[in-house]
Amino acid sequence: NPIVELIALDVIGYNLLPVPQPVITTLAISGTQVALAGTNGMASGTYLVLSSANVATALSQWLPIATNFLNNSGPFTFTLPNAVNPTQPQNFFALQLQ
Repeated sequence: NPIVELIALDVIGYNLLPVPQPVITTLAISGTQVALAGTNGMASGTYLVLSSANVATALSQWLPIATNFLNNSGPFTFTLPNAVNPTQPQNFFALQLQ
């Protein structure tokens, strides 16, 4: 587990860099499918895409709708089938490192 290894290195005195914060750079809609693309993903990190119709809802209550294991290059793409609901006028997405 990479997170456990980072904690162990921190305990023995290595100065660790902060975990990069991923950034969604592109959102494309095709029918009911949403494609999210971004950058600055943590190499080999596993991310969840969370969704909510209300941005003010506590993040712990957002629904997980996809997960993806990021590669070593940093850029990432998530394809979310059925993410667009015509009965909801808006939907918000967030990324969470698992």
